[in-house]
Amino acid sequence: MLMFLFGSIVAFGTFTFSDFIIRVTYGSNYNDASIIIKLLSVTMLIVYYNVSSSVPLNGWNKEKPVALSILLGALVNIFLNFLLIPRYGAKGAAYATIFSEIVVGASLTLTFLKTVKKVYIINFLKFALFAFVSCLGGWLIMSNGIHTIFAGIATLLIFILINAIFKTVTIKELKGYFSK
Repeated sequence: MLMFLFGSIVAFGTFTFSDFIIRVTYGSNYNDASIIIKLLSVTMLIVYYNVSSSVPLNGWNKEKPVALSILLGALVNIFLNFLLIPRYGAKGAAYATIFSEIVVGASLTLTFLKTVKKVYIINFLKFALFAFVSCLGGWLIMSNGIHTIFAGIATLLIFILINAIFKTVTIKELKGYFSK
């Protein structure tokens, strides 16, 4: 749950505030890189899901299916890079990475389902929806002329509020995670 919580807001936050991140980090000469950051933030979201699936599977002695999932994703990535980069450049590489991570995620989800007869994709999608709504709020604030820093703070506060209302993670659970 912690991976879903942080992964969703980090990925959607990176997508939403990519222009600001690029401008502050590298300057306005690199504004064109914002689209690549946006695309890779989609990958980031999927990777958080994939890691949350692969770690327990490895703990349950399912290293081989996890390794095969990763290998399948790598092969898809290599193939798509050869196909997409000549035509779309860096965007093609980003698209290839997104698709290959989706392949890894689907494979891990199937392995997870076979192993424990349960998947957590709905929980993941719930956190992603909450992060999306929060970042949409931050984007609306930013697009109305409020400074990006304040929009970012508002985004985090909205995210915390939504998760508190729906009780997705309690303070007690968070304390338990961090006390280990």
